[in-house]
Amino acid sequence: MERQKAGWTFWFAVALLLPALYCVALGPAAWFSARFGGARAVSLAYRPLIWTAQIIDVDGNWPSLKDAICRYSKIGSPNDWTWIFGNEPGKAFWFELNLDFPPMYIESGLIVDESSIGADESEEPAEDEADAPTDS
Repeated sequence: MERQKAGWTFWFAVALLLPALYCVALGPAAWFSARFGGARAVSLAYRPLIWTAQIIDVDGNWPSLKDAICRYSKIGSPNDWTWIFGNEPGKAFWFELNLDFPPMYIESGLIVDESSIGADESEEPAEDEADAPTDS
């Protein structure tokens, strides 16, 4: 009895299943890396998915794929782990927010120091303050 070669239906199923397994494995990979290390590997391995999510989420008006990725990754992960998305597609990092640093928050996918919020870096001191003589 001869063994048959895999037909087109088998390869079609494989072509559909592999991308689905890749996406589904994001949650367990994030959970594992949050507990045992390897966050950089998760960030690199899932860069194509992150890139796709950032390209799709152009307007940001509806629940996006980025939101779904964040929520799914956080299931089973410690609360202080999150995805931070950069301004360029594909630039995102899965990491632990260190709460020992001064208060920070996430604005447009970037971590921003709370003390710099509302401060304009181009502000010059007022003339009367700059020219005022100092007591020596």
